[in-house]
Amino acid sequence: QDIDPIIFTAAKNSLNTRGYAGTGWSLGWKVNLHARCHDGDRCESLIEKALTLTDVTYNDGSERGGIYENLWDAHPPFQIDGNFGVTAGMAEMLLQSHQGKLELLPALPANIWKKGEVKGLRAVGAFTIDMTWEDGKATTVRVTSHAGRTAIIKHLDASCCFDVTDEDGNTVAFTILGDNEIQFETEEGKAYTLTNNGQTNILQCDNIEEGDYYISFPNDDQPLYLRQISARSGNIGLSENKEEKGTVWTITPYSATSPQNAYNNSDLFISTGNVYYLNNREYNYGLRNLFIRTTTVNAQSLHPIFKHQINGLYAIRATNIDSDQSNYNCWYGIDNGTVSAKVEDISCCWQLEPAPTDGISTHDTSTTATIIQYYSISGTKTDNTSRKGLYIIQQQKVDGTMLHEKRVVK
Repeated sequence: QDIDPIIFTAAKNSLNTRGYAGTGWSLGWKVNLHARCHDGDRCESLIEKALTLTDVTYNDGSERGGIYENLWDAHPPFQIDGNFGVTAGMAEMLLQSHQGKLELLPALPANIWKKGEVKGLRAVGAFTIDMTWEDGKATTVRVTSHAGRTAIIKHLDASCCFDVTDEDGNTVAFTILGDNEIQFETEEGKAYTLTNNGQTNILQCDNIEEGDYYISFPNDDQPLYLRQISARSGNIGLSENKEEKGTVWTITPYSATSPQNAYNNSDLFISTGNVYYLNNREYNYGLRNLFIRTTTVNAQSLHPIFKHQINGLYAIRATNIDSDQSNYNCWYGIDNGTVSAKVEDISCCWQLEPAPTDGISTHDTSTTATIIQYYSISGTKTDNTSRKGLYIIQQQKVDGTMLHEKRVVK
């Protein structure tokens, strides 16, 4: 989140294109740079290469790297840059502070170092960090302040998983900057302890009440209401009109065997069987906009909604397939005052406000009406309605009256 994602991706691609072979100073640089890319697994393979035992003491034109029996770096005949560089890279995997934040365990490999302890890491801002971790998460962190500056901590679930105390055991107040960031003031020469309490910021997809809602984005004293701009295309935008409150949206459950795996972010979702979808009550359109367009108005445009376990706000998934059949996995958020589906990070910021339920219905569910036939949204008659999607149904009442063009979401 701290740098332009386009530049970050370009830099990472350049590193990968450069390759992973090298000796001495080259391997040292690569460990550090891949740590900056948060690629702990690549760092692991580079460190393994750097620590491979060798007896080659002359330049045979290879880039095998490795170390001698005395642990000197094997860039024939010897290069101290490799020793210092790789160990610096290890420190970079455990702590980064070049962005002015104390980022804990930014490049921890998946298969090694799952549990560990480190002491004496120095950070930008005149801090010293001692830390223990288990299962990839910091368990205790001791922050010693040498200049009395503000400490900004960046770590998974930092906003809820850390209890902060001073040297006397007193609770230290902190400010939440985001799900994964907090900050607190320090005094010169004082130490502060962060203890992990086990809480997590998790999105739940079955802790949601179905119904009709207005959806708004918190915006100081004036919320921005989500509204549908076009009935034909389903494009969406924002409204500041407190009276109209935008569009009425319906949240309905959809049973799924493994809903947490349906949207390629299984670590973030908790569910016992239902995913709750969001669609326009009047037109039964899902969310669509000018940033991401679906090929058809179908189940691809019915976006699931998730409740944030800690702050009680909602995240709207924007997984979609555009006209080029490119798969986008992102979330609906606000970008420069407009609704954007290109926000890669979760934007758990939407509020739900109950809306009146009278006046609009998807179809007549009373005993006086019988569903005669389903049609696809394009008007083609279909008998296959097992797939979740939008359909037009034709109904006939007892008095013989025919009802057409009633859209229903299955």
